[in-house]
Amino acid sequence: MFWAARVTVYLLLAPENWHTEKFALPSPFVAMLPFKGTEDIRFSPDWAKKGSDDYWTDAFLWTIADKTTFTQALLEKYRHDYYTGPVNANLKEAKIDIAIAMPVKVKLQNAKKDDIDIQAFEGKVEIMDYTK
Repeated sequence: MFWAARVTVYLLLAPENWHTEKFALPSPFVAMLPFKGTEDIRFSPDWAKKGSDDYWTDAFLWTIADKTTFTQALLEKYRHDYYTGPVNANLKEAKIDIAIAMPVKVKLQNAKKDDIDIQAFEGKVEIMDYTK
């Protein structure tokens, strides 16, 4: 007997001059995420350029290996935890008390789905600039 699974390939498109990274989930700074998969992320060319409109602008796609369904609230929590990890780690490395950290704020809303999408969200994250 042969079993075939439907494999859906998602692409995260971005302009050619955007930097691309891909790595395993959960990442070391967010080990508490309850699923495994990969993160495909795109950074704008001005991602690290303070004062630019695209400062810290990125786009990401999580491909989750587990059969998981996200609610908007649950994904907001995961993204909150995802960004809180590196903020705290970088503050500790700089010997700055993490008690002064501005809380990460994540606000998502439903986004237009393609025919093969189960769910799609888009949103905004407010995060402390710990590079100052």
